[in-house]
Amino acid sequence: RVMSPSGIEAWLVQDPSLPVLSVRFSFDAGSSFDPEETPGAASMLSTMLTKGAGDLDEEAFQRRLSERSIDIGFETYNDNFYGSLTTLSPRTEEAFDLLKLALNEPRFDTEPLQRTKEIVVAGLKRSQAQGRYIGLRFINRMTYGDHPYAQDGRGTEASITSMTAEDLRGFMADRLTRDTLLISAVGDITPEALGEAIDKVFASLPAEATGPTPPVGLV
Repeated sequence: RVMSPSGIEAWLVQDPSLPVLSVRFSFDAGSSFDPEETPGAASMLSTMLTKGAGDLDEEAFQRRLSERSIDIGFETYNDNFYGSLTTLSPRTEEAFDLLKLALNEPRFDTEPLQRTKEIVVAGLKRSQAQGRYIGLRFINRMTYGDHPYAQDGRGTEASITSMTAEDLRGFMADRLTRDTLLISAVGDITPEALGEAIDKVFASLPAEATGPTPPVGLV
């Protein structure tokens, strides 16, 4: 168990046998937490966080990751928003710097956002022509009723088309917060160094989640 100087908890399996570090973290911010007016926000956010941050546009950010053999990624499920970082331990500081930018200074530039929206909408349209997808939507509706679990986590054509950078920033501020944050790490790092890195990345995030919470019980 590691406690950062600011009081953020993490769990570490320290293993210096290989010069590699893997970090996983999550928030209570999956697709079931999407605002009613912007379904698909969590999924869109998970895609956009690595498309430019700070003074690095999408190309520069991706080039930095590639050149330094750093992997940063995000994904969503019904209840959780997951993030990951994998790096060679000699590049740990730079890897955490890039993760900090992604979570604290995402750019959401117009061109990559529009391109991503078009890709998502195209995928939704393809799915709607497939019998398996139609059947799954029907089963989910019969199983979950009006609960958010019944919805397609990617959103709808209308919600994705109209989604803005401010919608994504609002969802981040509401849901990517320290009170639901869980962190684990495995690899070549000391507890002291991990604590300092955690504060670098996460200490500036909002303290508590706001906005609507999905109902616990299912219909």
